[in-house]
Amino acid sequence: MSTKAILKTIDEYAVHDGSGARALVFLKGCNLHCKWCQNPELIKFEPQIWFHKAICKGCGLCQKTCPVNAINLEEDIKRIDNEKCLGVDCSKCVEVCPHNALQVVGYEITAEELWRQLAKYKCFYQGSGGGITLSGGDPLHLPDFSAEVLELCQKDNIHTAIETSLYGSYKNLWKIAEHCDLILTDIKH
Repeated sequence: MSTKAILKTIDEYAVHDGSGARALVFLKGCNLHCKWCQNPELIKFEPQIWFHKAICKGCGLCQKTCPVNAINLEEDIKRIDNEKCLGVDCSKCVEVCPHNALQVVGYEITAEELWRQLAKYKCFYQGSGGGITLSGGDPLHLPDFSAEVLELCQKDNIHTAIETSLYGSYKNLWKIAEHCDLILTDIKH
């Protein structure tokens, strides 16, 4: 049985996250919650509604549509109250926003489904000396899923890498590292 995780996106032509051209896989889920996080929309382990303050024009359509009054559009506040928000089960605000300031971030995928998507570009990876990189979030916090995807890719002769904070158990790290050709880390302080 294939394990599951929540995926944000796949950047199919990344060149800064390992050698050659790579597929950079952005998984959702990280236990650190760093204030300076480069991808804060990837911290939660589940799909969520994400609000882009810089894109919001303050038209108010989302606020009028929200059945639980979870959206505040006051100029200095602009945010979604995640305690009130019904999340992706509702998504009415996402549907009505004409500026795409609101979006659903994340969808469920199995390790095997992800491997199939990545394997489509195998010739491209091999021709450039690249492969796939699991990032996030942090793949170390999704050890079963990450190990399964990496193992499937290695069996298919696709170069594998992860980007991780290394914040987690050695058991999880070794489970994943066994299937990594490269481990990239950011030291958090």
